[in-house]
Amino acid sequence: ATAITCVHLSRLAVEDHYPSGEKKGGAISSTGLGISSYYLLAQRALSLQTGAGYFNPLGRCCSFDASALGILRGEGTGGFVVKPYTKLLDGEQVTVDSSPPVGLLCSTSTNCSAVDASIRAPHGPALQEIMCSSLDEAQVTPLDVDCVEVHGEGRMLPDVIDV
Repeated sequence: ATAITCVHLSRLAVEDHYPSGEKKGGAISSTGLGISSYYLLAQRALSLQTGAGYFNPLGRCCSFDASALGILRGEGTGGFVVKPYTKLLDGEQVTVDSSPPVGLLCSTSTNCSAVDASIRAPHGPALQEIMCSSLDEAQVTPLDVDCVEVHGEGRMLPDVIDV
């Protein structure tokens, strides 16, 4: 969640308008830098998670499988740079960066519904709302989407809700 929020906030910082299309005072920065890390250094926390049955005893995640019994630990750091590729001038999209992009963000969204079956289960309607919001902002339909990535935590309820 931290990495996705970093991408979203970096994108908002380099744009001169809000996701709704409303003009704001200008971009905060010409380039956004996002860095996110996830490390568990506390041995006690790992022991508590193991005792609570968070981890799959098979030693692999098994997402979307009947043998999905839990997660695996994954730690690391990632970073990225976000900068505008186009800008809206006189109602037309104009390219502002001539270097070829590595990837394009059509839209990003975040939310916090605070409504869950449990703290470890995603909320299906909130996920649907955020997907619809992102598709609307990007001006694409679900039929335009070729590929999606899901969390795939390896636990039955979250995996079903993700799909």
